[in-house]
Formats: sequence, structure tokens, C-alpha cells
Amino acid sequence: RYTRQAATLRPAAIAVHDDCNVGGNSRRVKSQCQLAVPIAGRERFQQLHHAFNPSYTVGVAPSRIPAVLRDTEGLVPPPFLRKLSLWLALASSITILFSIAASQISLALALGILLLSGLPLRWPRVTVPLGLFLVWVLVAMAFSPDPRQGMAQVRKMLVFAMLLIVYSAVREVSEAKWLVFAWIGAGTFTAGRGLFQYAADVAGAKAAHTDFYLYYIADRISGFMSHWMTFSGEELYVLLLALAFLLFARDLKTWSWLALPCAVVVGLALVLSDTRSIWAAAVAAVFYLLWVRD
Repeated sequence: RYTRQAATLRPAAIAVHDDCNVGGNSRRVKSQCQLAVPIAGRERFQQLHHAFNPSYTVGVAPSRIPAVLRDTEGLVPPPFLRKLSLWLALASSITILFSIAASQISLALALGILLLSGLPLRWPRVTVPLGLFLVWVLVAMAFSPDPRQGMAQVRKMLVFAMLLIVYSAVREVSEAKWLVFAWIGAGTFTAGRGLFQYAADVAGAKAAHTDFYLYYIADRISGFMSHWMTFSGEELYVLLLALAFLLFARDLKTWSWLALPCAVVVGLALVLSDTRSIWAAAVAAVFYLLWVRD
């Protein structure tokens, strides 16, 4: 049975949540502001509102609003976690040029802070083929005669979390630009160390009165790494970043004085490293950059 009756309206206080950061494709919450707004409504409306909107506090007396604020503030991640995840992501990306251990420690910390920060997780487009490749590695290990020998490689799969961390934590063009600058600068520094190592090898070969190629080929320049292939692979990425900046940057005139000498130093270190496979990869990558630019 339904009987139409006149409803007696009376003011009721509700807590209105405002995340103070509406807009964009981000769930970032800088701070949580709540206002006590008096509305007119019947008891039935209040019950329905509370049932379908449990995040709102309906029927809260004005005297209890400060307590409600204290209760809900704990649900919002502190704003500093976003900055901390960004700095850890940058630290992990840059320290890889100097220390693999330091980079992976920063990587693990950055992943944990990112999950606590409340930032949306963003994956690059290469995630699907890369995930299929990793799954295929696990399948191959499962059918191998001695799967235990492959456990070390499984642990190294954590390194691929760098894609998730950087894509999620680095969210602005300015942040990405400074990451590129930091990589170019750090890569140039490690390349300079490699040049000093080459000069020391030349002096050592002369002092030993031996052929330089035989003296050098077994212990080539490696920068801060333990092997010249690791050093050459890292310097290849630094060179490509510098060349991409010189080819595509809008503010080229402002920063060309820095990027061009860095590219020369890194390129010279790659030539002196005598890693022919890296040379071939560098030539192919440079042709690709020129093709994309045209």
C-alpha cells in the first residue's frame, strides 16, 4: 500500500568529501577537505543515501565532524609518498650506471612506495609481448632437465618492474626531461672514466713492451661496471638518448651545448670499447632515429 503524505523537511548534516585535486587522469589526493553542508531531507532519504554512498557520512552532528575528519584522513595516502616514489624511481634509473646493487635496492623500495602512494599503475605498450616472453621463459624452465639452474634468472625478472615504476611515477614532461638529462650526465661521467681506463691500458701496454691489442682485448674499458659488455650496453642507451634529444627536442638551442659534447664523449667511449655488436646496434638505432625524424 502506498499513501501519499506530506513530508516534513528538516535540516540534516552530511560530510561532503572533496579531494581538492579533481581533473586529469590521476587519482592523486593532495589533501582531503570536508565540509558540513546542511540539507533538507527525510529519514528515508538519509538511509538510502548512506546505503548507496557508504563513503559519505550521513546524519553526523556538527559537533562530531572533527572526529569524522580524523577517521577518514587515514584512508588517504600521504602526499609525500608520490614524491618519494618519484625520487626512488629516478634514483634506481640513474644509479644503474654506477652500481647494480644500489639500483636494485632503490628499485625494490620504489615499487613498495609506489603501491602505497595511491598513484594509478600505468604499463607501457610493450607489457603484453614482454609478459608473454617471461611466461615462455617459465615454461621452458619447467620442461628443462634441471629447473633449479634457472632460478637465478627468475629472480632477475624483478628488474622488469622498472617499466611499471617509471611509467607510473614519472607523470610529467618536465620530470621525464630531467631524468633524461640526469642519464646523459651520469653516462658521460662513466664514459669519461672509461677513457681514463683506456689511457691507462695504453700506458700499461707500452710499459710491458707487448702488443696493445693482446694486452687490451682481455680486459677492455668497463667504466664502473665489472664487464665491458655491460658498460657498452649502458653507454649505447645514453648515446641514443643524447641523439634523440638533439634530433627531437623543442628547446634544442637551450641545451645543445650540453647534449652535443656528451654525445661525442659517449660515442668515443663506445668506439674505444671495441665491442663490435654494440657498434652494429648503434648504427641500426641511429638510422632508425633519422628515419623517424624524416
